[in-house]
Amino acid sequence: MENQSLDKLVSYKKGFASARILSVIAILGAFGFSGFVWYKSTQQIEKLTESGYYIDADGSVKEIVRETYTEDMKKLECIDHVMDATVLINGYDEGTIDDNLDKASYYFGDCFVDILDKFEEKKIKQRFQNDNLYTTVDIHADSVVIDMSTLTGTVSYVQNIKKAGVKSVNRAYNRVEFTLDTSFPRSPENRHGIKIVSWLLIHSEKLQ
Repeated sequence: MENQSLDKLVSYKKGFASARILSVIAILGAFGFSGFVWYKSTQQIEKLTESGYYIDADGSVKEIVRETYTEDMKKLECIDHVMDATVLINGYDEGTIDDNLDKASYYFGDCFVDILDKFEEKKIKQRFQNDNLYTTVDIHADSVVIDMSTLTGTVSYVQNIKKAGVKSVNRAYNRVEFTLDTSFPRSPENRHGIKIVSWLLIHSEKLQ
């Protein structure tokens, strides 16, 4: 009788030990599976970010690999930044000039002080209010040329100065040299994280 009890006790211990082993195997298996899923997911994410797409100037969709994606997109952002800044400080009317200059202040560095000084010097706001003037800007992506190795470039545009109720338009072709700094954090006011740190008008002529 005692031998039977002893045998049962041994059987229980063996069964408990087996259960513990199975539990450990199950836990390790779960961790192993989770690790496998994480590994495969990471691989998949990396695979998805290895390539991207952009629309070329002729409207065709082209694929770019990850190594060139950042550089290409940064150049497009620089071009967009310069175009936006150009329109803000050259296209306005008496009601939008203050708002435009406020927005433009986030696009420029210290050189924006010189831009504001020229607005004051030429009394542009007063002239636009007194003469009921407004301006528009003709500009496109090809108007901006940037050397990404030095972050310097030029932008060409046409500023159209008009008077409300008058059909005639005064047009001027302008060309500006600029330098960019791409080290700034992105923000709602400066979505590109770029600032124009120098802005110099190098050519201006009236158009017929």
